Amino acid sequence: MQYASLRQRALAYTIDYAFIQPYLVIGMILKKKVRGPLGKQLLYFCLGMALWANFYNRCILMARTGQSWGKKIVGMSLVSEDSKAPMGNTTAILREGAHLFDVISAGVGYVRPRWDRKGQTFADTLCKTIALDLTGEPVQVPAGLQDSTLAKVS
Repeated sequence: MQYASLRQRALAYTIDYAFIQPYLVIGMILKKKVRGPLGKQLLYFCLGMALWANFYNRCILMARTGQSWGKKIVGMSLVSEDSKAPMGNTTAILREGAHLFDVISAGVGYVRPRWDRKGQTFADTLCKTIALDLTGEPVQVPAGLQDSTLAKVS
């Protein structure tokens, strides 16, 4: 198996967040159409549904299967580096929090898979997880890492 590319990861992330957008759009529409406190309550309800859908998708589902909705569509899986099995609930939740390091590095952590030999973000390194390409397509190795063994999982 091969590590997932940065393009796969970015596409999976985009798809994951596209799934929660309808909740937010419906909430905004309801707030505008329904006047008074009920409109605000409906907005908060829709926001809560979006947060729950995101938590379910990125923590619960990924912990159990190694794939969020976006990762499944793109053909990749996020697993424990040691066992190559889904990471489990605790690691999935901690990994979401560890993305703070990807953010506070001015976003460098999110593009780090481009040059990291295992294709890991800072959160992946901290939580010992790896993103695997399940499509079987060859990964282009960055120029500085031309050794073909670096792009493969043993």
